[in-house]
Amino acid sequence: YDGILIDVLSNPEINFRDRGNSDTLIGTGRHGLDGFHIDTYSGNAFFIKGSNRFVGIGTTAPGEKLVVDETTTNTLDVARFKHNQSSVVSSVIFENSSGANNTGFNLNFKTGASGYGGVLGVIRTNSPDAGDSDMFLSSGGGKAITILHDGAVGIGVTSPDEKLQVNGTAVFGTNTSNNAVKISVNQASTFPGSNTSHSRFVDFIGGNTGASTEIGGIRW
Repeated sequence: YDGILIDVLSNPEINFRDRGNSDTLIGTGRHGLDGFHIDTYSGNAFFIKGSNRFVGIGTTAPGEKLVVDETTTNTLDVARFKHNQSSVVSSVIFENSSGANNTGFNLNFKTGASGYGGVLGVIRTNSPDAGDSDMFLSSGGGKAITILHDGAVGIGVTSPDEKLQVNGTAVFGTNTSNNAVKISVNQASTFPGSNTSHSRFVDFIGGNTGASTEIGGIRW
């Protein structure tokens, strides 16, 4: 064997101690028989589980390839990726290198043990051309926004046929009651004197004579 061998019955470690008696420990066995660790005076800082090579920063029980666990209550920033170079656009790359159809990469935003609060994802479609991909944004209620490879955007629609396709009521304005344009389908008309059976309409809403006052519209 060429190198330094520390062979003890349990918890072989190297202890670095400064004059203030603050210990930094590098070794194995302290947090499990097959784990390599770096511990500071305030606790574990870095851990590798030998059986699966999972890495933990701030945790000795990583459940994925890399787990960063920030438990300090007054620290809001968990991680930072910094690139100090001018006149360039820096990137953080997330890649599914398979390249097969219907493969992709999701960023899951989890707000608690009950499930994911939101998902930002890209899926490779290879349609109509190899390498084409679609992007989507989902919430707890399902896919909210879809952007196809050709730039078509769907709100509440997963396969938009136009540059913008909305499934539901759309309002253009600061609110739904004053100075706005409202486009609806499958909703009863409330425009004064109109046939309420018409379910598709465009409303022009003004605020000069009171909130939610319809000053014009198109029905069909």
